[in-house]
Amino acid sequence: MTGCTPASTSSSTSSGSIVESAAVTTPVPISTEPGQDQATISTDAVPGLNPESASQADLHIFYRWFSLAGHSELGDAQKAVIQQWIDDYTNDHEPVFDSGVAKPELNIQPVLTAATQDVIGVRLESYEFLGASGATSFQTLWYFLKDHKALTTRDLFKDDEARERMIELAKTELLKDPDAFTEEAEQIDGTYLKSLNFDSAGNGLVEFDEYAVAPGAAGPQVITIPAKDLLPLLNKQGEAAREAGMSAQTNGATVPSNVQTTAANPSTGASSAQTTAPSTITAPPTAPAAPSSNSVDCAVTKCIALTFDDGPGPYTQRLLDTLEQYNAKATFFVVGANVGRYKETLMREAANGHEIGNHTWSHRSLPTLSDEGASQELESTSDAIANVLGYAPNLVRPPYGATNSRVNQLAHNPVILWDVDTVDWKSLSSDAVVKEATASAHPGAIVLMHDIHSSTVDAVPEILKRLSAEGYQFVTVSQLLSSKSPAAGVVYSSGPASAK
Repeated sequence: MTGCTPASTSSSTSSGSIVESAAVTTPVPISTEPGQDQATISTDAVPGLNPESASQADLHIFYRWFSLAGHSELGDAQKAVIQQWIDDYTNDHEPVFDSGVAKPELNIQPVLTAATQDVIGVRLESYEFLGASGATSFQTLWYFLKDHKALTTRDLFKDDEARERMIELAKTELLKDPDAFTEEAEQIDGTYLKSLNFDSAGNGLVEFDEYAVAPGAAGPQVITIPAKDLLPLLNKQGEAAREAGMSAQTNGATVPSNVQTTAANPSTGASSAQTTAPSTITAPPTAPAAPSSNSVDCAVTKCIALTFDDGPGPYTQRLLDTLEQYNAKATFFVVGANVGRYKETLMREAANGHEIGNHTWSHRSLPTLSDEGASQELESTSDAIANVLGYAPNLVRPPYGATNSRVNQLAHNPVILWDVDTVDWKSLSSDAVVKEATASAHPGAIVLMHDIHSSTVDAVPEILKRLSAEGYQFVTVSQLLSSKSPAAGVVYSSGPASAK
């Protein structure tokens, strides 16, 4: 991710352009929606496809998209959709400063719905929480690799007449739904035709945003357009997209027996792109033991804890090389969705004596979720980590630092914040990160950084060099807090200063 922190000043992040950051992953297992033969497939289906992420932390905005080497058009098309969602959101909201209250939030995730040698289908899911309730929106893009061109759902039809016929078919199906608002169903037009995918029989699955055509309690509405009615309306690109969608469901839509799937649910915050980790934990034979927290006495030693959020990512291995050179220990607060893709990196973190913490599954702001939703975010991540390392993390860092007494209790572990914020998500400058980290360093400090940023990883050698020269020892959070005997449900932002 980028930026887990709430803003510390009154300035807000501009909504003008999307800031890119390092690649992170969406859940590898497939998820399906109840009652629909519609599935998402693993990003492994497309070699070189990298989920990337960024954020505007002061506004509680977190978003992901897919990039593919040599196909910048795929990323550009997604970012254009994302930017419009961000603009609509930021036009209505001020920066978030009170991290203990369920403030507005925007969380955008990409889902791979089809993948062949010729066509990739990407559904973007946007969950917007407005302080009292939330709603999910959808848009599907179809990327044609040979043409280097991304099309919207509307572009898959022969002409305006075909699109109008599609709208009439959608109206007919909606009016059969007892949950649908009759007046809204009768008034839908082409602007509603944003997300079309396909089942294994080639039927069209049209998704409508929550609250658009039915009460929020009914969830997002998905209607089926029979293949015999749909096929005559599609142009050549539409036919190719349909074939790719059918192939994805036939060849890729099998859910592993140890994976549970969850459909979109605004009350829990679960996304249709989100899966929970296996409930049965099987430790690998070479799983490293959890690092000891008693090897350093920070009551007498000048200690500092460097922490890195949102990984593992593509730069984490390079960061581990640097930490190893300085014999420095750190704490990595891991996003559960990244674990499957970066198992080896996670194992190296633990094997090198670093500490692993829980940073939720999909980087949702926990105060906005129900008890069930917040617990699912945390427990899924713990299970995923335990399946790789053989032990679960015993520290939690809530995204954005957003927490309250309810979330603290649901964490069932000490809740770790920070007292030195490098604001690396905003500057994306190694020089600025070095300055923030070293100028604010003090014995007992917990320093916040993100290992998904290349600029942050670039800054770490100089940070270690300068602070080492000042006599600091780099320890894990548990080592830093060992004299405090940290307790579950209690928030810690720093450790004790040394007696020196």
